[in-house]
Amino acid sequence: MFTCIFDQVAQSLGMLSMAQNLFESAVIGVAKGVVSQVGGGIWKGNGATKFMEMVNTQFLGLAGQGQTNTQGTSNNLNQAQQIVHDADQAANAIVGDLEGIFSSIF
Repeated sequence: MFTCIFDQVAQSLGMLSMAQNLFESAVIGVAKGVVSQVGGGIWKGNGATKFMEMVNTQFLGLAGQGQTNTQGTSNNLNQAQQIVHDADQAANAIVGDLEGIFSSIF
């Protein structure tokens, strides 16, 4: 009954996972690489130290929270999909039982 919905949810979860992976590599990975280079000495002084602190605590901290929220949403969608799937199977079983009862009567 809900096969079309399941396919759409699965496709959405796949796209969400791809976006999360892209964000991890393209944004977080680059930010960590810049911090590593600054820490390695390409920029020295108080400005460099403040920059690294800000990127590490503010930017990467918020990015990590965003990833945690995205993963939580993905997990919740998977659980909801499983609940709907189980309910659909239970409803189909009941309908099948009723079908058998009515076919034996008529």
